Order: sequence, then C-alpha cells, then structure tokens
Amino acid sequence: MIELWYFFVLSSVIAISFGEIGQKLSVTSKLNLSARTINFSIAAMQMVLASAYVLLFVPNPDFSLSAIQLLQLVFSGILSFFFFDALYSSYKGNSASISQVIFSFSAILSSILGIILFNETVTIFKFIGILLILAGVIFASIKKGEKISRYNLLALLAAFIYAILTINDKSFATAINPHVYQVLSMPVFLIVSLLFSGKKIMKEIRLIDMSLFRSILLSTIAFTISNKLTYLAYSTGGEVGRVDAINNSTVIFIIILEVLILKDKSNLRTKIIASMLTVSGVLILGLI
Repeated sequence: MIELWYFFVLSSVIAISFGEIGQKLSVTSKLNLSARTINFSIAAMQMVLASAYVLLFVPNPDFSLSAIQLLQLVFSGILSFFFFDALYSSYKGNSASISQVIFSFSAILSSILGIILFNETVTIFKFIGILLILAGVIFASIKKGEKISRYNLLALLAAFIYAILTINDKSFATAINPHVYQVLSMPVFLIVSLLFSGKKIMKEIRLIDMSLFRSILLSTIAFTISNKLTYLAYSTGGEVGRVDAINNSTVIFIIILEVLILKDKSNLRTKIIASMLTVSGVLILGLI
C-alpha cells in the first residue's frame, strides 16, 4: 500500500514547477529587480495566505515555542535568506532548469543528513541514485573549454543550504502543527531580508508593475501550496531524503514549462540529458 506522505510530495512537484517558472519570469523581468526584493515580496504574501489558512481551517492553533525551537526558527530564517538569494540570483544567468539540475545535489546531502540524524534507510539504491545525480550535475555544469560559471556555483551553494533547511523543516513539521509552522517560518526571513537589504527592497518594491506582480503572485500561490504539501509529507512519515529527492524531480516539468511558457529552447539537448540523469537518480533515492 502506498503511504500518504507519497501522495503529498507527488502533488507538491507540480506546484513547485509553476513556482520556479514564476521566479524565472520575475528575476529576469525588464525591471531587473534584485532576487532579494522578489523573495521578500513572495514571502510576505505567503505569510498572509498561510495565516489566513490557519485562521479559517485550524481549530485552536498553538503558536507557542520552546527556547530551543525559537533558536531553530531564527537559524532557519537566516539560512533561508541566503538560500533564496543564492538560488534565484542564479536564475539571472542560468535557465531555471539548469539551476534546478545543479540544485538537485541537495537530495544527496539531505539523504546523508537524514541517515545520520533520523536513522533513515540505507540501501545500495541510494548510492546508485547519488551517482546518477552527480553525473547530471556535472553534465549540466561543465562545458568544454569553459570555467564553471558563477551562476552554477550559486545554485550549488543553494543546494548545500537547502539540505540543512530540510532537516529543520522535518524537525518542526513533526513537532508542531505543519500549518502553524508554515506561518512561523516566514517572519524571521522577512526581518533578516530587511536587515540586510531593507533600503534596496523598499526602493525596488515600489517599482513592481502589473506584469511583474502576476509572476510574483504565481510563485506565491505555487510555493504556498508546495510548502504546505511538503510539511504534510514530513508530518505523515516521509523521510527527509526521499521527500527532497522526489521534489527535485520537478526539473523535468520545468523544462517542459520553459519551452511552452518561456519559449526557451536553448541548450535543450544538455537540459534533457542532464535532467534524465538527475531525475533517474532522484527517483531512485525517492522511491526505492
């Protein structure tokens, strides 16, 4: 019998795909706003949507946290700032699909951390999955006669940070109501964003026009849904390595959406081969 967490995480994959396309449209818009401003806008709108959900559908929500959980939340908010900044800054020079192929390296790291911290399963198939993901990342990152680009390194940095964040998410989603955690995960990120780039964010946010607002709204709705489904997957027994692995298989949908929505057919052969290797490894890590 297929477990409930598996249905939650499979549903989140489609939502993530639309969220990433929205981010690509936003960070490469003609206004050329910083990734930090766009991330701040999306997080603020996500907090509003998540809060509305809790008020309407969660009876007697408990927002109390222990001192340790509060420190975890602060640590997570700071890491989230650098994660989003690195990943979506990489979109300024990479297609979303190439950045996502490189970012899928996080599935390897989260699998290792899940084994160490949560005693998750260890099999030969996980080793095979890791090798396939590494092959996909290398194929997407290295071109003959060229150095690894700054944008590829940003995507790789995001993968390292995200692996740590998945452990934190699993810890919270299994300790408190996952819908409440979705609300609590936003304020520290917003505060850190203002501390690091408040003046720039306030200046740029006024420039957002209707076209950019639509792509930001697309990402907001999609990420609100995908985060909720991911936290539910953790709370219903999903292993952190497997959940992250399946979520990373979204790269194949991103390639399709890039062609259909963005009309981007550049390096299509590289994208397809790299994504086939990566998705194969991700599915092995996630399903076997």
